[in-house]
Amino acid sequence: MIDPMRIPNVDVQYDDDNAQLAVDKSSSGAVLNYTLNGSGSYGLDDSEFDYNGVSGIFDGWIFSRLGVAENSFSLTGGELRRLTSAYTYTDPKRLTVFTAGDFTTSALTWSRSSRLVGFQSSSAISISALI
Repeated sequence: MIDPMRIPNVDVQYDDDNAQLAVDKSSSGAVLNYTLNGSGSYGLDDSEFDYNGVSGIFDGWIFSRLGVAENSFSLTGGELRRLTSAYTYTDPKRLTVFTAGDFTTSALTWSRSSRLVGFQSSSAISISALI
């Protein structure tokens, strides 16, 4: 088990009265996730190797205390295509998430979610310390 009090640059506070643990890590960084695929074929009849090209899908995030900016795109046959772009900010005091850009709506069990572009404000009840 890791003692959170010993992690560098992390402020940990425990409230005995409410049995709540608050961890504050105000950091920033970036993540790049990618998948590359190269393909070719070998003909049994003509014994020739055919190179079909390289394709890739890239996802990137930049995060800080100001929110998260994310972008994803694909590269196929020299053609670059944007898939999603969004900026998300979570306000922990108001338990609200603000998203600008591409987002997916939430759905009920009997309905479907939709992909939209624009601005969304939604509840962030999952980050509440009361749950």
